[in-house]
Amino acid sequence: MEKDRKALESQINTVNTKLDALERYIRKTSIEIRNVPKIRGETRETLFKYAHTLITNLNVPMEQKNLRDVHRLPSKAELGSSLHKSQVIDAVKRYIKDNPKDSLNCTHMGIMNVKSSIYVSEHLKTKSKRLYFLARDVAKTMGYSYFWTSNDNVYLRRKEGDPHILIRTESQLFELKNTK
Repeated sequence: MEKDRKALESQINTVNTKLDALERYIRKTSIEIRNVPKIRGETRETLFKYAHTLITNLNVPMEQKNLRDVHRLPSKAELGSSLHKSQVIDAVKRYIKDNPKDSLNCTHMGIMNVKSSIYVSEHLKTKSKRLYFLARDVAKTMGYSYFWTSNDNVYLRRKEGDPHILIRTESQLFELKNTK
């Protein structure tokens, strides 16, 4: 009975690992754009136009055909490749750094009658979103200066020059919180 339980546990872990890899692959080219107001009469073509206008305003050289798909709820744009995704995310970071007083907003997407801030990030799977949320808390309470995501992985770094820590589990964050 114990042997069967361990075998089933092993199979479940294998399936979960494969599922994580599949989710990561599916989201490899996706970015998430949050806080975009819904406009009356909005269509998928409108969403494509908004996403392409944002990418153009970020000075990312990309043809509209490289924008594969756009969905609302959550606002998600699927780009042609992971390279395009990286270029857009890097351009967003550069824009934020170069324009600290002028946040990215709806006008950058061609929505002129609203100027609410928008937020662009990689589209994380649910587990990674939770880890990132918890990592932000650990970073603030434990004095880590840097926390970020890259390719659906969550990282922490105490200060410039220190090695980064790849966060894989909630228990790892719990251990970090209790080591000081």
